Amino acid sequence: MFAKRFRGVSVGPDMLLGIILQGLNAVTAFTLMLVLARTLPKEEFGLYSLALAPLVIAAGIADFGLVATLMPRMAIARDTPNPAFRTGLLLRGLLIVVAWVGMNLYLLPVAETRFLLLVNLGYLAILFSSKLTGLRQMFEVIWRLKGRGYMVSLFALADGVLILTGVLLIRWNGTLTPERVMLCTAIAGIPGFLAMMLPVVIRLWRRGLWVKAPKRYFTGVLRAASPIALFAAVAQMQGQIETLVVSQFGNLQQVAAISVPIRVLQGTLFMATIASFTLSPVIAQLHKRRRTDLAMDQIASVAVRLIGSVGLAIAVFCVLFAPQLMMIFGDEYATDTELLRLYSIANALTFLVITLDQMLMAIGYRTRVLYGVLIGLAISVVLEVVAVLVVGSLESLIVAKICSIAILVTMQTFFLPGSARGAAQRGLLRVGAVMSALVASAWLVPGHLVWVRAGFIILAVAVAAIGGRLMTLSDLKLLRAVRAT
Repeated sequence: MFAKRFRGVSVGPDMLLGIILQGLNAVTAFTLMLVLARTLPKEEFGLYSLALAPLVIAAGIADFGLVATLMPRMAIARDTPNPAFRTGLLLRGLLIVVAWVGMNLYLLPVAETRFLLLVNLGYLAILFSSKLTGLRQMFEVIWRLKGRGYMVSLFALADGVLILTGVLLIRWNGTLTPERVMLCTAIAGIPGFLAMMLPVVIRLWRRGLWVKAPKRYFTGVLRAASPIALFAAVAQMQGQIETLVVSQFGNLQQVAAISVPIRVLQGTLFMATIASFTLSPVIAQLHKRRRTDLAMDQIASVAVRLIGSVGLAIAVFCVLFAPQLMMIFGDEYATDTELLRLYSIANALTFLVITLDQMLMAIGYRTRVLYGVLIGLAISVVLEVVAVLVVGSLESLIVAKICSIAILVTMQTFFLPGSARGAAQRGLLRVGAVMSALVASAWLVPGHLVWVRAGFIILAVAVAAIGGRLMTLSDLKLLRAVRAT
């Protein structure tokens, strides 16, 4: 009944419901990171953060785009015998092993024994947890196709609560170490994994839907998933560039310093993802001219400005309250406030990257999305390495990140078809005007004039947003009225 009640809602409410559900998960993850940062010494937290980088990249390889490739086949088959689920599960298990072997072959010659142990303990979470891509996501597909996607979010929230509880118990009864945190993360995912897996397996087995597939089916799935796999692996690598560059040219304390603002703000990206996913069906229908209730330029412009506005709002909050936010993590991070301010601008631009990526994929331009990710990765690596070698500060690294993302956003708009390109570019100009007002006002007024600076920034951003018509009442009414079909 709960699932039926929320079926068929319009785009705006659907977007809001998804953000609320994922927001609870984000709050749990933020609380966990806060506990770790305040409990672990800065160097130990840096070691833990660095260990996550190869784990995330390996999880991206193990993902291989299987869910995106097989979900349509499972959706079409419904309750009829179909080899898609079994094929996906077997391939996912094989790829998890392949990614684990590859990760260890890479790390063995260069990593210390403790780091290698830490990474391998963390890799256990890939098998069971909702936090890293693993076996669990294949079972989640069945739940989503049955209209119970909200259960996936609830189980993920239960995972987060169990991990946080375990970490707090370890902290209370003994010494908290990165190794114990990794092991706790792996164990905490087992109850949720069993709760999602057992009903699916029992149902498939009883109804005779657990069917074998010929070898050509396996090869066909791998071939179809390859472009998505490459895109996912490169995207995961791009998200870890800062950590890897700092670890190569700096120390673990610097890794910790840059990891806190990155992980705080990356926890907000689900807003852009959910909003973009919600608007994707509308964009796909407009591109194929399957609906006439609105135009492509309308929705392209509103999408860019709406999601850009959310990113900007987060950036304004971080610019104003960076000292207070960083003090939450302890005195060791009090001097890293500028890192949070700068990365909030990079985060706002990342909101736009996600929006434009989803537009391109909804239209069917997957190859162009892949080109953008590859070029963006190359630009990020070059600019960030140069920044570290020439300037040598963490702030310069994030400025290089901002420049690389801005280049990628500009390039993405040229990939769009003519019906959406101009609208998206005009929307970006409005977002860019407000972002420029934020950066300029924050730079002009000295930091020690706290209240004067805050008032000046808020006034400048408000004038730019209202004068540039960043979002209007008609835009919000449009989102409230438009349905996904």
